[in-house]
Amino acid sequence: MRRLSMIVGALGLLLVACGPGEVGQNCAGGPARNDCVDGAICTPENSETTEPPGAPNENNFFCRTICEIQADCEEGFRCQRVEGVMESSCQPDPDYVPPSME
Repeated sequence: MRRLSMIVGALGLLLVACGPGEVGQNCAGGPARNDCVDGAICTPENSETTEPPGAPNENNFFCRTICEIQADCEEGFRCQRVEGVMESSCQPDPDYVPPSME
């Protein structure tokens, strides 16, 4: 009985440690909502690219906030379609220049 309770406890800790990713954290890949917290979607790092990846798992994936319009995104991000799905997420804007820190 003691061994069973230790196994159950270890499995519980493992499940807690493997919870959904927060916005900005890496995720398993592909637009699976269950990899990220509510309101976020797993997005390829460069979702706008038209070039096919050299290898199927070449892209890095991150949990990004789901958006409908640009106003849903923070400064430095833009609302754009996630590759392979009918949703958009707030993705880093490569053209963004932060205000100077003077």
